[in-house]
Amino acid sequence: MPHSDKGLFYLERVAYLISHEVGTIEERRQCAVAAMNFLQDIKCFDTPHWDILNEASGLQIDKPHHVPSNNASPDYDAQLLRKVISHKFGEAQYFLQNKRVTRDRYYRQLEETIKFLILCKNFKGVEELEQRIQNIVNFPELTVKEQEACRRIRVLVAASFYMQKKFFKCCQYFFKWLSIDPDLLNTPPIPARNVLLTDKEINLMITISCLISIPLESYNDFIYLREAVPFFEHFPLCLRSLRLLLNTSFNKFFSLWQGNEIAEECLQSPYLVDAWPFAQLVMRSKIYYFYFKVSCEIQIGYLSRTLGIEEKTIREDVELLIESANLNIVIRGDTLCESQCRRLEDIVVQLQRNEREIDRRIQEKRQKVLELENKAEGIIVNNDTVNRSTLPNSVSSDNDTMDLNDLTNVSDTDSFAFDGTS
Repeated sequence: MPHSDKGLFYLERVAYLISHEVGTIEERRQCAVAAMNFLQDIKCFDTPHWDILNEASGLQIDKPHHVPSNNASPDYDAQLLRKVISHKFGEAQYFLQNKRVTRDRYYRQLEETIKFLILCKNFKGVEELEQRIQNIVNFPELTVKEQEACRRIRVLVAASFYMQKKFFKCCQYFFKWLSIDPDLLNTPPIPARNVLLTDKEINLMITISCLISIPLESYNDFIYLREAVPFFEHFPLCLRSLRLLLNTSFNKFFSLWQGNEIAEECLQSPYLVDAWPFAQLVMRSKIYYFYFKVSCEIQIGYLSRTLGIEEKTIREDVELLIESANLNIVIRGDTLCESQCRRLEDIVVQLQRNEREIDRRIQEKRQKVLELENKAEGIIVNNDTVNRSTLPNSVSSDNDTMDLNDLTNVSDTDSFAFDGTS
């Protein structure tokens, strides 16, 4: 079969690389030629990428007016491939989900479905599909291949959270299942034509999510967790980054972060690129906060030299943080200063909270005192009733003018329980 190494996801990746000018002109031309040959071999010309591929290839092939129907081929894989290439994602999803499979291939079919859902960025569909396997913890009833499919699905779900810029959720979900199933990452490779996300892309998604989500003050604990040893064996880049951050080697960290191992890889991937600008902002902001905690005034120029970040970028980031996150900082020339006005506002707000709390506690005390007085009055009334029933009328009548305050005053001044004597 011609081009058997090119599956559902091949054309989308090639089109991205060409449209974003990744690689040299000659490299892009060769990729475009291969893609055009692929389209001609499978007789599928109905793709939104035709013009860009045709131009980059230099072949200048006229697009056929008669386009074969997607249903012309009886072969299931060929029909599905044409629907995806044509971006008829609704039809493709229906076609994929209604394929009849045997019970021992159920999770492998779900794996193909989730890859397709990620391809067309149907993340709601991804989460709904994940619900089907969330209770699968032990695998004794599954074949080895089905177990491997379950693990790959979970890794893909974690990756989908990264693509939605939900870095904490990506990190949380991944480590939840890694702690339950230590073999999560020990699945054999699948054929290249079936790969949606490469190992490198998945590693970067998890690494970036960890660096962003785990608090700076928790990095040290995370690095030395015994349970994290297998993780770092699979994610050495994450460990290198954490060590640089722990040593406050921020300039070296951002050189790594903005270099060819992270930034360039993200820009070359259609699955990493969308979340990358936001990931950069969050990571930079995390380091800014570190400096704001230890100093009331920081020079933008100093931060730029220390972190290896352009002054313009720092200024724009801080302005955005002030506006969107209500950051207690003002910019005065080249200096970032803690806002005295906002500090006073915070103090006033805290005092008002304290006042309300004090008032609440006073009311509680008053209520308790009132309850005690009511109990005491009830006891006294009961005792008085008993005494009146046992004393002569003449004695009882002499006490008619005595009230609760009189009794209380006598008790306060004469009782040994209050004067410390015994």
